[in-house]
Parts: sequence; structure tokens; C-alpha cells
Amino acid sequence: QSNLLDGTNDWQLLVDFMHAQIVFPPEIFYTNERPDIIIWSNCLRKVILVELTCPADENIYEARVRKETKYLPLLTEIRRTTKWEVHLSTIEVGVRGCVGLSLKQCLSKLGLP
Repeated sequence: QSNLLDGTNDWQLLVDFMHAQIVFPPEIFYTNERPDIIIWSNCLRKVILVELTCPADENIYEARVRKETKYLPLLTEIRRTTKWEVHLSTIEVGVRGCVGLSLKQCLSKLGLP
């Protein structure tokens, strides 16, 4: 089964940490946004954004909607002004240990069992 990482081997990865903040790759788009994980291929002109949220277990759905809404303008602008293909995956892991279905979905999109 195909996944988002198929088709090339030039993938690059950035992970945003509190003490090692990233800069969104300027060859893709200039923005101050800093998704938690950015995976991109210059060859395919494809970028995958992954955003982690740790809400109260009962607010997992709301957290997902909040993050999707937050990044919608960035996704829209990248699609509108560049020739890059952009994908967003949100991952929600509740503060008391409830892992949202989104983690499995994200890993599956990346081809990870």
C-alpha cells in the first residue's frame, strides 16, 4: 500500500523543541508557524506537517479541530502560492494516557505499522 513517503529518498525532518526551535523551511514557504514535525522532499515538492496536542482525554476531538483550524491558513497559502503538495496530520494524546485514533492514522499515512 502506498504512503506519503513513497517516491523518493531525499526526505528531511525537523522537530520543534522548546530549547531548539525550528524555522519553517523557507524553500517551501515563509512563515512564523512552527508545526511540531515537518517532513519534506525537495524532489517531490511535498511537505508533511505533524502537530501534537495533549488535551484532557475528554477533549481530544476539540483539540484536533483547534489544530486543524490553526493550520488551515498556512495549508491554504502553501497550496495557493507554491507548487508544493502539503499534508497535515494531527496527533492527540490525552494527558491521562488516552491515545487518539489520529496517531494510528498518522503513522499509517507515513507507512509505519
